[in-house]
Amino acid sequence: MPSTTDQLIALVRELAERHQAFIDVLGPGAGNDRANAFTAQLIREARNTLGVNYAEFRYSEDQSARYDFYIPEERTVIEVAWGLPNPNSEFEKDIFKALIGREHGHEVDRLVLISRPGAVQKCRQPGRQAVIRWVESNHRLEVQVVEVDGQRRMRQRR
Repeated sequence: MPSTTDQLIALVRELAERHQAFIDVLGPGAGNDRANAFTAQLIREARNTLGVNYAEFRYSEDQSARYDFYIPEERTVIEVAWGLPNPNSEFEKDIFKALIGREHGHEVDRLVLISRPGAVQKCRQPGRQAVIRWVESNHRLEVQVVEVDGQRRMRQRR
């Protein structure tokens, strides 16, 4: 049987495939609304599929920050990080969230970042690779980047 993490990754991919227009650029406002609706649907479907609510886990009582998903029995944090292919993204923030959670007593050995096409390539760039190597060697935190299927969005120059 697949791990809970693998089931959740498959669910995100399936949901993104059902809503291929999700990958299209809408811009601020409309794009955020669509991402929020996608996430709400993902949380509902994950709860129904997995039988447990792993979503929106508060990793610190003194902060309102939450993991998108935390699977304690697998010591895994999953962040749905649609902006990863962008030059400025939530990449470092999500890594720090995993490390801060550890400081608050949560066992975290792996961070899975799920994003749109182009994320894996972006995270192979030297700067992000240096961060991944640093966090893996100094904090023993495995960072895994996975993508949903679809066409990579082309950056529009102004």
